[in-house]
Amino acid sequence: MKKIIAFIVSIAIIVSTVIFSHAAPFLGDVDRSGAVNSSDALSILQYSVGLKDSIEKNIADINGDGRINSIDALKALMINIGKLSNKFVPTKKSTTKATTKATTKTTTKTTTKATTKATTKATTKATTKATTKATTKATTKATTKATTKATTKATTKATTKATTKATTKATTKATTKATTKATTKATTATTAKKYTCPYETTPGGTVKLPSGLNARHKRAWALSKSGLDIKISRIEYGSSITQRFDANINKQIVNPKTITYNPACTVAVITCDNPTRLGITKGTSMTTTENNAKNAGAVIAIPGTKSSY
Repeated sequence: MKKIIAFIVSIAIIVSTVIFSHAAPFLGDVDRSGAVNSSDALSILQYSVGLKDSIEKNIADINGDGRINSIDALKALMINIGKLSNKFVPTKKSTTKATTKATTKTTTKTTTKATTKATTKATTKATTKATTKATTKATTKATTKATTKATTKATTKATTKATTKATTKATTKATTKATTKATTKATTATTAKKYTCPYETTPGGTVKLPSGLNARHKRAWALSKSGLDIKISRIEYGSSITQRFDANINKQIVNPKTITYNPACTVAVITCDNPTRLGITKGTSMTTTENNAKNAGAVIAIPGTKSSY
C-alpha cells in the first residue's frame, strides 16, 4: 500500500512540474506574443514612468531586482537585437512547498490508518485465539464464552491504543524529518542573491546637467558595444515632496504613513553608427518614431533628420 501511494504521488508531482515548466512565458514578453521585441520594451518603459497602469510584473522584471524600470526596458531591447538570450519566467517555489505539504499530510493519514487497522486486526486475532484456547481448557463452556468476550474486548482496546500510539509517534517523527529536510532545501533554493548590474557606473558620468539647475544624479548606467552606445541616468529634480497616505476602506493601506521623496525622471541617450539599427529611418517613418517617443515621455533628436518635435 505504501509503495502504491508513493508511486502515485511521485507521478502527480512530475506531471505538475512538466505542465508548469512548459506554461512559463519568456522574461520580457509582456504582451505574450511569444517573442521579446521593441513593443515589449516600450510597454515596460511606459509602466516605469507612470504612463501605463498595469503590467505582469513577474514577466516585466527581467533583471530580477523586484522593480520595473528602464533597466528592464534596456534588457528587452538587448534581447530583441540578440545581445541577450531569452529566459523563461521562473516558476514559484511556493507551488512545490504546498504540494509537498499536502502530499505529506495525505500520506501520513493514509499510512497511519492502514497500519493501525492491519496491526489491530492481526493482534486481535492472535490474542483471541491464544486466550480462548487457554481459558477453554481450564473452565466450562459458559465460562469460556464469557471470559473470551471480556478478554478479547480488553485486549483489543489496550493493543489498539498501544499500537496506534507507537505507530503515530514513529510516523510523525519520520514525516517531520523528511518535511523539514525538503522545506530547508526549497527555502535555500528560493533565497536569491542580491542583483548587481554590471553596467552601472558613477552618477554624473553619463548625462550632463545644465549649471544652476536644481537637479541631482542618483544612479547611472552605460553600455557601449558594436557601434551601439547607450547612456542612462536616473535624475532627481526640484524640492522634496512630503505626502501622507491614510488607511482606506479597501485595506490597501492598513496603517497611515508619511513619505518624503523627490520628483525623478530617467534620461536615456542612445547613439549608434547606423540609426536604422534602432528602427529609425529618415522620411515617413519619422512620424511613427516621434509618436512613440511622445507616448514614452521622451524627447528624440536624430542627426541629419528634420523633426518638428
